[in-house]
Amino acid sequence: MSTTPCIYIIQAFAGHGKDYTREILEDILKTKTKKIHFAKKAKEMIASSLKKELIKGCSNEDQKIEKLNYLKDHELGIKILGNKNAREMMQLLLGDVIRNVNPEIHALFSLKEMEQELMSNNPRIMICTDNRYKNEQELVYPVNLLESKEEKIDYIRWRIENHKTKYSNIEILELFDNLTKDSIIDKSDIDMLNKIKMKFINEIDKLNKTKKPQKDFSDFISSIDFNEIQNYTIQEGLERGLINVFRPLLPNDTNVTTNNLKEVIINYNKLKEEDFENIKF
Repeated sequence: MSTTPCIYIIQAFAGHGKDYTREILEDILKTKTKKIHFAKKAKEMIASSLKKELIKGCSNEDQKIEKLNYLKDHELGIKILGNKNAREMMQLLLGDVIRNVNPEIHALFSLKEMEQELMSNNPRIMICTDNRYKNEQELVYPVNLLESKEEKIDYIRWRIENHKTKYSNIEILELFDNLTKDSIIDKSDIDMLNKIKMKFINEIDKLNKTKKPQKDFSDFISSIDFNEIQNYTIQEGLERGLINVFRPLLPNDTNVTTNNLKEVIINYNKLKEEDFENIKF
């Protein structure tokens, strides 16, 4: 691949330094970047629909999302939807409801955001730090393997077209109601859910109105070894846009002894001799 990646996907478990890696990456790139969060669109819909007393003093979407995250992580005694706290509500809405409508929905929202960024006059390099599911990676990463901006945009449109929600708006509303009805206690719960539902339908409509692709990328996708990309070294990740923050130093299927340890680590990670000397055991 000869082009600079248009998106960097940083993979690691929670608390393993993804945001710190993003900061280092931004220093290396020395250019303006745009953050892509797979769950951001869904969180925006929920956070902006919370009951007024919960988001009092929050003046913009980012502050409301911060408050939602705070409630989810630190205020589990506060009931948000019926008898559910913020974490339980998020599990219901993001897991049971939204993923039932379309298991690819978070990636599709991100692809739409990527399309809009690439269509801007001065598109920024994008960085994603919350890739958790293999299907999300398989939908987003291939855009880096295409050469021209036009191809990248067309690929995104092809992905959206082939993975967009098949349910009608009425069917989505019915599914939403069926999965949330047992959580409702009073009118404030109904009002909040109605706001979330309508925002969700609006975002689904935006996906459905995406311009049709000009090309079929099926053969292109079939040519990608998605298992191989899991083993990229840090250098390969920088070149190709998929960084495994805590990639193991040793392959799982290799018999290593004290005699060949250095050789195996150098070969597997494509290191120079001097790089090996900087590894602390």
